Amino acid sequence: KLCKGLVEANKKTLSLLNPAFRTEDVLLLHIQTHKNGIDDLKENEKTYKMYLEAVKKNKSFISNVPPQFITSEMCYESLSEGNGINLFLIPIEMQNVDMCIYALKNSCPPSYIPNRIKQTEVFQQEFQKHNTQFQRSKKAKTKKSRKIAMNDEHDIDKQ
Repeated sequence: KLCKGLVEANKKTLSLLNPAFRTEDVLLLHIQTHKNGIDDLKENEKTYKMYLEAVKKNKSFISNVPPQFITSEMCYESLSEGNGINLFLIPIEMQNVDMCIYALKNSCPPSYIPNRIKQTEVFQQEFQKHNTQFQRSKKAKTKKSRKIAMNDEHDIDKQ
């Protein structure tokens, strides 16, 4: 418990820990707590779990993950929370229709989608739905913006 508290409080503590106390839990906590924490681990300590935690902390870290550790789960994590643009960091052979649709829904520009996937019927249908929803939300924002602007002008006139 003391080691966990120390590692959480200070990034440099990990390098001072006796190897017996560098447990998986302590290493995961270090990665979760400190930016680029995985860089402080020894090569033999870096496991799939460690790399996945690093990607959860920094979505674009997937570009630093050795190919043998990259999985679909990790790719989806990298694309989540509006980080669809990270599609270009994912190995092309791992990109599939579902992943590209997920990336699109997470703000990936269509130009980042490989042509072989863009041409599939499933992607085309999803792209059309996405564009329709985007247009609706854009119109709603425009109407709302106009309404706010009109109210602001009205308030200024009152003053």
